[in-house]
Amino acid sequence: MKRLKGNKNSPTASLAATSVFRKLKRDHFIFFLCLVIAALFWVLIKLSDFYTVSYDFRIQYQQVPLEKRLTSTIDTTLNVNVTARGFALLDMGFGGEKLPLDIDLRNYQIINDQGDTYFIYTQELRQSLAEKLNVDESNIILSKNRLVFVLEPLQSKNVPVVPHYSFRYKDQYDAYQEVKVSPKSVEVFGPATVLDTLKAVHTQFVELADVGDDIKTKLKLLNPVPQLISFHTGEISLELDVERFTESSLMIPVVVKEKAVHIKTFPTHVKVVYKVAQKDFTRVQTSQFSVLAITRGVNLKDVMKLHLTLEKSPVSVSNVRLTPSEVEFVIVK
Repeated sequence: MKRLKGNKNSPTASLAATSVFRKLKRDHFIFFLCLVIAALFWVLIKLSDFYTVSYDFRIQYQQVPLEKRLTSTIDTTLNVNVTARGFALLDMGFGGEKLPLDIDLRNYQIINDQGDTYFIYTQELRQSLAEKLNVDESNIILSKNRLVFVLEPLQSKNVPVVPHYSFRYKDQYDAYQEVKVSPKSVEVFGPATVLDTLKAVHTQFVELADVGDDIKTKLKLLNPVPQLISFHTGEISLELDVERFTESSLMIPVVVKEKAVHIKTFPTHVKVVYKVAQKDFTRVQTSQFSVLAITRGVNLKDVMKLHLTLEKSPVSVSNVRLTPSEVEFVIVK
């Protein structure tokens, strides 16, 4: 009788292969898990050791004495070596960017070195640094024993205010008078070296369109160096009267002041056209104008016309023009 050969693709063979694969996969997982646990214990052991890490702090001074102004920071950074267990250092981070260190000068003894140069001892920072880094003070080593800076005494100076604005008016409307600024100057406090170069204080820019009413607004002053100077006020008032204007005209006689000869002009009167606020319309009189024919420096034999100039006009009118702007003349003997 012949023996039947086994079939590799039989269900029994497939189950055996699957069992072997699962056993290998389980063994790999157990090996990987043991490896992770070992690595974790190794890290815990290493973090329990002591290490020394260097930190760079960026100095920022706060609460400068009122009678002085901080004008220069000679020592801008402070390097600190910290010794601590790896766990503590892990919480603090391992250096990198400079960390800010705010120093409230009210809490430290400010010592005058020479002139306007002052310093504080870094030993006084040890406690605040220990609290910031969450380590013992004895584990901190500072790269400098003092921090140096410049404090200049404050002085004051009155500086004119320059307002910045742009107003566009409605048709037939315009400013009635000059812009009123209050105060016109501001008292500025700061070091003499800065005040000597400050010629004016400028305001923020304001722009208004379709203006037909009076303007009353506040403008903030712009401080070019707020870390060095301060103002006794932070804003100014700006006021402007706005009126409706109309164009009008008057016939004004031409005046000739030539004494050597008698001159008669043609025409004898010219039209003076001007712009005036409606509320001043009836107040403008002919006597308030004077039109002069220019003869000084003119050779009367060589010219046929004389140029005219407005010698006098009321302050309530603007945009004045003469029609015509020159006249013919004859010399009367």
